[in-house]
Amino acid sequence: MDEFFTSNPGMSSRVAHHLDFAAYELDELTAIGWLMLDQSRYYLSEDAEEAFRQYLTSQMDQPLFANARSVRNELERARLRHAHRLASDLHRNWTRDDLMRLEPADILDATPTCCWNATNHEGTRAAGQVLGCARGPTGRRDGRRPGRRIAPDRRIRGVQGRRFIGVTREQDRLWVGSMPEAYERWLAPSVFRPFAQDLARRAARLAPRKVLELAAGTGVLTTELLTALPAADVTATDLNAAMVGFGSRQAPGADWQQADALDLPFGDGRFDLVACQFGVMFFPDKPAAFAQVRRVLAPGGTLLFTTWGDVGMHGFATALVAGIERAYPEDPPVFMATVPHGYFDLDQVVADLSAGGMGDVSVEAVTLDGYAASAADVAAGFCAGTPLRMELAARGDLAEGTKVVAEEMTARLGAGRVTASMTAYVVEARPSPRLPG
Repeated sequence: MDEFFTSNPGMSSRVAHHLDFAAYELDELTAIGWLMLDQSRYYLSEDAEEAFRQYLTSQMDQPLFANARSVRNELERARLRHAHRLASDLHRNWTRDDLMRLEPADILDATPTCCWNATNHEGTRAAGQVLGCARGPTGRRDGRRPGRRIAPDRRIRGVQGRRFIGVTREQDRLWVGSMPEAYERWLAPSVFRPFAQDLARRAARLAPRKVLELAAGTGVLTTELLTALPAADVTATDLNAAMVGFGSRQAPGADWQQADALDLPFGDGRFDLVACQFGVMFFPDKPAAFAQVRRVLAPGGTLLFTTWGDVGMHGFATALVAGIERAYPEDPPVFMATVPHGYFDLDQVVADLSAGGMGDVSVEAVTLDGYAASAADVAAGFCAGTPLRMELAARGDLAEGTKVVAEEMTARLGAGRVTASMTAYVVEARPSPRLPG
């Protein structure tokens, strides 16, 4: 817009309001890329994520870098290179994961997207050519980075708070890049496996033949279901392509596919059991999800799911929240309390089930102990392996924030091996005789 107003004298004075927006930071651009890829059912391998960040770093200070538009353009080219790479070897038996996963070669072969050869009148790019420019590194003629004209100590919070407000719901449901590995390494053994084993035992008592798992993640519950139900057909689903790819390697005995719980791609009455471990909290429309469960359940089928209790009923989560508040005292992320631990009102749970056509509801509070090698491991798992990562990265250096969180958690839980009690609700329900609504 600076260029436009400079080229059109007098135009600037005819516009009543002028707003300057700060350029996106690297972590913000990366998060935008994750959202774009997830919506198109692609994801970056861990190495490709690093390559993508390196690419963005090399482009951010180029004169015509277009922030999110440049991210979109590069990802579209990466998908084309990915398709060409796979099509060049048609004799290979490509897996579903191969079709969804972008690798470093799909990123590193990129031609800079913002550098154009001014002597080429047909508008073709000059590969790798960076032209000199009288403007500053981000397009301003005075060399300043674009930004709001407000005090520096308020600028970052103001920009980031507004920038992410429109994508919070989608961001809260997103596991991408290296997050599944961090989740599986640090959180699965200490936080999720104890409840997975309990839920699998409950599932075994029902003796289902066909099982559908929603929000299967890295396959923690899937693995336990396969062990407890060796004769059953288990279909594991997750909204996020990165989780489906990772989970299918962790629990290959299940049939994995990407699916939205609000629009399940299965026929009516197909499953005897639908199971979901700590996933319903992330469904943006819970009655709609329960209505989908009712549709795919066979007559007499059962829904089994777990949801966390209040954050104060979870030793690790309580210490984590304290660490987050210490690391970000002015603007602490509220993800833990509002999403994973935000669905503990049992009256609301029962009402949502009823609205989705589910009845015969029973709820049991279950408290189990979690064990971890250190509080720092738990901090690393939550900060790097859940959507909390995006909220922390939007507020500053992720590694430094994680370090402060780990210090506070260690102060509260102790050094070395740590133990914490965790309370969740196990909910069992069956289709009501009458359809919802």
